[in-house]
Amino acid sequence: MISCETQGASKTVARRYLRDMGVAAALYMASVVAGALIIGQLHPPHWVRIGLALAPLAPVAMILRAILVLINSVDELQRRIHLEAVLIAAGLTAFGTFAWGFLEEWAGFPRLTAMWILPAMMVLWGLTLALVRRRYA
Repeated sequence: MISCETQGASKTVARRYLRDMGVAAALYMASVVAGALIIGQLHPPHWVRIGLALAPLAPVAMILRAILVLINSVDELQRRIHLEAVLIAAGLTAFGTFAWGFLEEWAGFPRLTAMWILPAMMVLWGLTLALVRRRYA
């Protein structure tokens, strides 16, 4: 998926993207693991738990920034491809969460936390990006 995302970008931009994504992903994993361990082992006060729960958002913002920098560095066709893919992904995510909400309320399906919406959209973006690229190939 990474090589697909950097298609159309210069080697310098692609390297920067991979570096920024790698750092952000490592910080994300570290903040999630550290937060889970601290909360599970030390049972900190509520205000600390809130800070630990919000800590992974900083690396997620770094990931979104890396994507934005990459998209702003590619040509108009690649931007259009990304735009179409992200719009399809957003639509599928919205449709899926809306449908799941009805299934939860009316059919007794298990509750899902909203934490999974962004990862679902990112995965769908990657999948739809491959499909949209095939149309323009």
